[in-house]
Amino acid sequence: MKRVAILEHLKCLPAALGACLMLACGAGDGEPAAPPGSRPSQAREQPLAVRTPDATALFDWAETAYPQYFPSHRFNQSAPPYVFRYYPETGNYVGLSGSTVAVLGPISGGAVLTVGQVSDFACQVYPSDCAPAIGSYAFAAIAPTLVTSRAMHTATLLPDGTVLIAGGFASSSFPSAALNTAELFDPVANTFTALSARMRSTRTSHAATLLPNGQVLITGGQADNNNGDGVGTAEIYDPTTRTFSSVAAAMKSPRGGHSSTLLPSGKVLLAAGFYRGAGTLISDAELYDPTTQTFAVLAARMSLLGESQGATLLSSGKVLITGGSTSAALNMAELFDPATQAFTLLSARMTAVRAGHDSTLLPSGLVLLTGGAPVFSPTGLVALKSAEVFDPGSQAFTSISATMVTSRVGHAAVLLRDGSVLLTGGLTVLPTGAFAVLNTAEVFKPATPQ
Repeated sequence: MKRVAILEHLKCLPAALGACLMLACGAGDGEPAAPPGSRPSQAREQPLAVRTPDATALFDWAETAYPQYFPSHRFNQSAPPYVFRYYPETGNYVGLSGSTVAVLGPISGGAVLTVGQVSDFACQVYPSDCAPAIGSYAFAAIAPTLVTSRAMHTATLLPDGTVLIAGGFASSSFPSAALNTAELFDPVANTFTALSARMRSTRTSHAATLLPNGQVLITGGQADNNNGDGVGTAEIYDPTTRTFSSVAAAMKSPRGGHSSTLLPSGKVLLAAGFYRGAGTLISDAELYDPTTQTFAVLAARMSLLGESQGATLLSSGKVLITGGSTSAALNMAELFDPATQAFTLLSARMTAVRAGHDSTLLPSGLVLLTGGAPVFSPTGLVALKSAEVFDPGSQAFTSISATMVTSRVGHAAVLLRDGSVLLTGGLTVLPTGAFAVLNTAEVFKPATPQ
């Protein structure tokens, strides 16, 4: 390819691919790119020096993290001002001009986009540089409160660094009406703001996942109240227009209390949950294909029955599924391998039984599990303040000394672009024994020295 053609191709980048490249390990647990014109993210609190990747380190990471786009190891080429790699299997490029990172592919459609500066990728390429020892982290309350008290809602990091918080329920009485409202958290302004648009359906105990194109897939849940049946509908939130639209295809299994995880292939794994109230647990799973906007059943079944579990995509490309509830909360976990499409039960046990907790992949590669309940029912609830981490290398769970500011179950946790974890809402138990739906939030971040 001639030099001028290479330069033109390096300008042509779909927003979808840009957002996906910045998802460090995907599943909505990573750090999406800020598109051109968006405001910069807050400075990262780092106790260690963070290396800036060179072209080779950056491209090697892209090949490992996103083999569906960059499927083979290639050597660097040069066409000033770009250093780049070309992947003939897919027709995609990844390039670096000075400090600016760009990618392109046949799906670009002529759109022009850069995916960020090379420093934006430092923590993905060198995660250990951005990860102080887990013992140096602490939970801290933040001053702003949610516009609406919420439990069993979702929180999804968007490509511009804001967080979409959607659905759930607001009343502590059971059954409680599901919500169709949503709001945005802005980490830079430190504010929660209501969206004027409404979800296409009221939903609680649903799931939400950021897709490679920057939109959010919202699936299932309960449409009427928090004691009802799982539903089989899905919808899409478009952050560009700030609107919700229905997905025409129905899910293969109506489900609520399920997990939803973006896989390296760009498809979304929907697993477990219930379909007719909490007594009808299912162990099946299905895949959503954003290209065809359709759902397909997986032949494999989960090792465990359960709902309200945590699910996190690991850097290996496997999905860690933790805890959840059958007739009682679980302390067990399993892995889903997209390559073999098989579920495998882990021998390791969590340090606490947890259902209604949330799990978040940290920049270090560890998985943070927060809160939840050992007793998870409308008539009996014990909300936890404890947290633990899972180490994919040793496949071991370890409790941490830091405890949450507020005990929470049915909350939503999400990794922010500064490396901290935002926890919003959820249920807690008051000293009187009554339940309360929270409008508060807190963050898990490196502790500030006193």
